[in-house]
Amino acid sequence: MNIRIGSRSSSLALKQVEISMEEIGIEDYVTEKIVTKGDKESAKGRTQFDKLNFVQDIEEKISSGDIDIAVHSAKDLPATESKEFDYFYLRESTEDISTWSSDRIIFRDKNKKKFSSEMILGTSSLRRKMQAKFLLGAEKIFSLNGNIDTRIRKLNSGEYDCIILANAGCTRLGFNLNSYNLDFLTPSAQGLICLQCLKGTDVSKMLNNFFDKDKYKIHKLGMDIYKSFLRNINADCNSAISVRSVSNGRIANGEHKLTFQVFGKNEFFSAEKTHSDPQKLIELATEEFNRNNAKKLLDEHY
Repeated sequence: MNIRIGSRSSSLALKQVEISMEEIGIEDYVTEKIVTKGDKESAKGRTQFDKLNFVQDIEEKISSGDIDIAVHSAKDLPATESKEFDYFYLRESTEDISTWSSDRIIFRDKNKKKFSSEMILGTSSLRRKMQAKFLLGAEKIFSLNGNIDTRIRKLNSGEYDCIILANAGCTRLGFNLNSYNLDFLTPSAQGLICLQCLKGTDVSKMLNNFFDKDKYKIHKLGMDIYKSFLRNINADCNSAISVRSVSNGRIANGEHKLTFQVFGKNEFFSAEKTHSDPQKLIELATEEFNRNNAKKLLDEHY
């Protein structure tokens, strides 16, 4: 059975196809490289737009039967899932999840070992911009768009003194960089690969059988909690918020923790909730968000 894979065309996206197929054990596949609306918007220099633009063109090819499986960076997916598709999540690393999913600061000067506030820092994410401001003390923060290769090229050209990227992406592409991991709270989606397919198909049955293991179910549970909370508070991955759901490794009778940071322009708010029932956990976190009027902080950016 020749499996048809749909993916964005960047080196990281194609590497994630390779990682996913190796994980599942699929050798007979072809990859269709798809330039999405999000790629076109990013090429124009835009950084704040609906992440659905990175996946919608690919989803249409699943619906039409042109491809069997889409491979995405989980962070590109919107908080609301389509009932038309199945979603599966994986990460290839056995590294601690907090390390694997961390942000990494990368310096142009090979001799630099520490960030200082006068450095020109580049990042596209509003969440990273706010964390750099409040947690790093950065004073010169500028937008940086493009895929990983483009961003590193802009760094090396002298446009920035340092940039912030996801550790997982840098590791997947094998970059040898003068960098270190930051102690930022990062979203649950960061570092995860998402496979998406049409429900009720032979491919869906195959993937459901493969992913019917606790090590994959724990990722799905974490993403379900993460997305449900974002929907409750009417936020998404473009918002000035970081949300991480962590479970203790057990699907049944487990303990689940949801931590979030919400950033305004001049202040930020952090909270953490724990509960054995995922739905109750989401309710408690939503109540905490509303009680502290955190939506007002998010709205300051719009």
